[in-house]
Amino acid sequence: MGKGQSKTRTVSFENESSGIIDISEDVVSRLKKDITKERETKKAEIRDAQIKQQPVQASVISPQMQTVIYQSAPTITAMQVRKEKEAELSANDQYWGERLKKQEDEFLKNNKILEKEFNDTIAEVKNRFKHSSFANQAPPCQEFKSRIIDCYRKNPTETLKCANEVQDFMNCINRARVAAIDDKKPAPSA
Repeated sequence: MGKGQSKTRTVSFENESSGIIDISEDVVSRLKKDITKERETKKAEIRDAQIKQQPVQASVISPQMQTVIYQSAPTITAMQVRKEKEAELSANDQYWGERLKKQEDEFLKNNKILEKEFNDTIAEVKNRFKHSSFANQAPPCQEFKSRIIDCYRKNPTETLKCANEVQDFMNCINRARVAAIDDKKPAPSA
C-alpha cells in the first residue's frame, strides 16, 4: 500500500522431536477434566445402584414384609396384532371405497352437466343455421349455367360470343346473394 514493494515473508519451524505430536497445556487440562468427569459419573451410577438394592434387601429382611406381586404388562399375542392390522386395513379399505364413490358421483354429475351444455349448444347452432341449409337447396341459376356450357360447346374457339350468357349468369348470382342476405336480416322495427 505504500511506495515500496512488498516482500514475501518466510517462516520456518524446527521440529525438535520428529514423530511426536506436541499439544498445548489447554488441551491436556481439557482431557483431564473429561476423564475425571467420566470417573465421577461411573461412581455416581454405582452408588445409585447400591442405594436401589439396599431398600429391597431391607424389605426382604424386615419381619413386617408383605407379599408384593409384580405383574408385567400383558403381552400382545400374534393373533391380537393380526386382528389390529386387519381392522386397520378394513378401515383403510372403507375410507378409499367412500372416496372412490365420491369421485364417481362427481364424475357423473360433471358428465351430466357437460352433456346438457353440449346438447344445448347443438340446438342453438341448429336454430341459427336452420334457415340457411344450403345442403338441402339446389344451387341457384342452374338454367344460366347450362346456357353458358352449351354456348362454350358450340363455340370452342370463339369464347367472346358467350359474353352475354356469362353476364346473365353473373346478374342471376348477384340477385341470389342479395336475396339470401335479405332473408337473414331481421325485420326492421317501426
